[in-house]
Amino acid sequence: MISVLNRGFYILFVVALLFPITYQAQDFINENSYFECDKAFEITLPLTIKNNQTVFYQYEEQFSFWYKFSSLNDEVVHFEISPLDSNSRYNVFVYENDGGSLCHKVFNGKIKPLKDQLLDKQASISGLLTKFNLNTSAQKNYYFCVLNTSVYNCGHQLKLASSSDSIAVKAIHIPCVVEEEDQQKEKETLVSNSNPFIALIKLKDQIENDNYIKAEIIIKDKEFNSEIKIDYDSSKVNSLAIEKGKEYLVSCIAPGYQRFKHNIIISDYMISDSSDFIIYLKPLKSGDIFLMNHIYFYPNTYALKSGANKELDYLANFLNNNEGLQIELSGHTNGKNKIKRNKAYKKRSVQWNFEGSSRKLSMYRAQEIKRKLLKKGIDESRISTKGFGGDKMIIKDAKTIEAIQKNVRVEAKII
Repeated sequence: MISVLNRGFYILFVVALLFPITYQAQDFINENSYFECDKAFEITLPLTIKNNQTVFYQYEEQFSFWYKFSSLNDEVVHFEISPLDSNSRYNVFVYENDGGSLCHKVFNGKIKPLKDQLLDKQASISGLLTKFNLNTSAQKNYYFCVLNTSVYNCGHQLKLASSSDSIAVKAIHIPCVVEEEDQQKEKETLVSNSNPFIALIKLKDQIENDNYIKAEIIIKDKEFNSEIKIDYDSSKVNSLAIEKGKEYLVSCIAPGYQRFKHNIIISDYMISDSSDFIIYLKPLKSGDIFLMNHIYFYPNTYALKSGANKELDYLANFLNNNEGLQIELSGHTNGKNKIKRNKAYKKRSVQWNFEGSSRKLSMYRAQEIKRKLLKKGIDESRISTKGFGGDKMIIKDAKTIEAIQKNVRVEAKII
């Protein structure tokens, strides 16, 4: 979910990779059809929004954040842009637009960013702070592209100062990459109860009760809007402190099974004279399709993001439980654009250096998941792959982040 603290703010998802100025803009084509940098966070002098703004944006393939700036007067304005943490790195590009759609010009390579010399642009020794001065004209609009150039993306801060106004804007990307150890510590403190009631959670296959199951369970306390995530493993003890008589929203995601999501008073469903809380999962049948919920790739690549391995373990476990079963992996993108290689990744592995059609990229992504499953011991003959590109978009003209997320996906079909 995206929090917006100002009505004039628009979240923009752009993956137009416009790396250093010496490169041609047309060398970097967005794999998504939603390319509307005209809908950017707007700043106008004199200021019409409050100082010290904080905005949140979230999207699995987020790479760029755009600002639109204008002034009613001709003046010199000073800007500073810096990442919010030491891991993130950004390049900043400034465009001057005197009419027409900037996005159309950028997408078709008809406009280039202003040269560093014109902006008196400077970067700190650490590379974490970019400063520049802009000689603004009252007749023109200016656009800033803050482009993430690292595998991390936790957000940035923009500071602006003119002779009469100043403002600071923090743009925070959710989720930010944190260490697994930190995630575990946070998870342990999400549920707190002064008089806890211990439940032992168990997942069982409706048909084969003794199947070994690995899954993700989410227990949400709606009263306090808090939740806890459990990486379930049926070979281990999985306990949870709950409040007796209280209703929780219980969700369970396990590849190969129908999703379980119900409001439950857990203590009422526990087996008499024991602490067992059993959830029976219904296996999918031939022809059923399930979505790989935590499989994400870096934009315009088939390089998997961190966190994918856990879901691949779940899928491998399901296939091991059902040795006669075969699956078809299919990749899908949001749009049918041609994708050019990102030169910023030239020193990385082949997965990062993709070039070709969206259909080809979707196939490579499906094949990358297959490769990972083979390394986990699954026989190659049990997995086939297909790439559909943007042919089977769930939402044809995706304009929102939620809609785009539904289109960019990997599915597994039981065959």
